[in-house]
Amino acid sequence: MAESGKYAAALDLGTNTFNLVISRIDRPFPPVYRAEKGVFIGKGGLKQGVILPPAVGRAKKVLSEYARILDGYKPVKTVAVATEAVRNAGNRHEILEILEKGHDFSIREIGGETEARLIRGGVIASGLPIREMRMIMD
Repeated sequence: MAESGKYAAALDLGTNTFNLVISRIDRPFPPVYRAEKGVFIGKGGLKQGVILPPAVGRAKKVLSEYARILDGYKPVKTVAVATEAVRNAGNRHEILEILEKGHDFSIREIGGETEARLIRGGVIASGLPIREMRMIMD
């Protein structure tokens, strides 16, 4: 599918969606591959601060699909971050261990400020004109 060594990938494991973006290292925009799948990892347990088994099953299924896609591109670097639902879950360490199992990438949870900085950086890097004050919503 793709030539090894030319790509980098990012996975955003959000509360509602898991996103995958693969870009050429020498020309990141536009990405060569982009996917967004509804996982709803916080469904049913978010208010209690846990991630429930059905949500873990949905997450594993999507991550397995993304892993097959990554195998085709063979990125030199894959960064995977988990945001709010995982960050606030009392069982987050167990969940991350389950989700990482069998994949060639590790997942790190990031704090809210880091998440906001990354979102802002992505908007700026995309080339959207930001000449005046703007609100960015994720």
